[in-house]
Amino acid sequence: MAQTLLDGPDSFNGTNGDTLNTYNAKWVDAGGSLPQCKIAGSPGFGTGGGQNAIRNTGQTWTNNQWAEAKVDGTNLIDSTWGIWMICVRVQGGVDFKAYCGGANYYHDGNNTYRITRYDFSGVRTVLATGTHAMALNDVVNLEIDGTTLTLRVNGSIEAGPVTDSTFATGNPGLHIQYGGTSTNRLGGTWKAGSVTAGGEPPPEQYAKVLIKASPNV
Repeated sequence: MAQTLLDGPDSFNGTNGDTLNTYNAKWVDAGGSLPQCKIAGSPGFGTGGGQNAIRNTGQTWTNNQWAEAKVDGTNLIDSTWGIWMICVRVQGGVDFKAYCGGANYYHDGNNTYRITRYDFSGVRTVLATGTHAMALNDVVNLEIDGTTLTLRVNGSIEAGPVTDSTFATGNPGLHIQYGGTSTNRLGGTWKAGSVTAGGEPPPEQYAKVLIKASPNV
C-alpha cells in the first residue's frame, strides 16, 4: 500500500493563541464539549489546557487514510502533558469518536506508543501497544486501510497491524491534552492523505528489471 498526500504539510504558522479553526476554517471541533486546539509557540500546535480533539474537513477524504505529525513539545509527555495523538476516521458530533495513535499518559500511566479507539466521552479501547517512549522530534504516522491500523514512528512500525471495524468513515485529525497554557508547543508539521494500492516496487524488483533489459547479459 502507498500513502498519497492530500493535505499538508501544515506547520501551524499562525498567531500564537488562536484556535486552529480561527487560523484555518478546515479545522473543526471533534466533540461538542471539548475545547479547540491552539496555535502554540508559533509555528506549532498546543492547547489552552484541558482535552482537545479536532478534525480536518479541508478535503473529500477517502476512508482509507493516514495522518502524521512531529513531536515538537519542549515538555515531553508526562502526568501534565496527558495525551498526544494523531487520529484517523475522526467523526463529528457531540462526542469524540476516532482511532488515535500516539502516547497517552493521562489514561495509561506511561508514555509509550499505542493505537487507541475512542468510542465516546472518555470510553477508550487500546488496540495495540508499542515499546518505545515518545521523544522529541519523533514523526508519528497512523494509517488505516480497510479495517487494518498501523502506527509508525520515524518510518518503522511501532504498533500493529491490528484490525478493528467500529468506524468506517471520518476525517484525519488530532487529539491532545495538556494542563498548561497555550504557549506550550506540543507538535507541528501535520499532514494527511489517502492509502492506495500500488506504489513503487521494492529495490530488488528494480534490480531484476535492469538485468533483464541489458543486452549484454
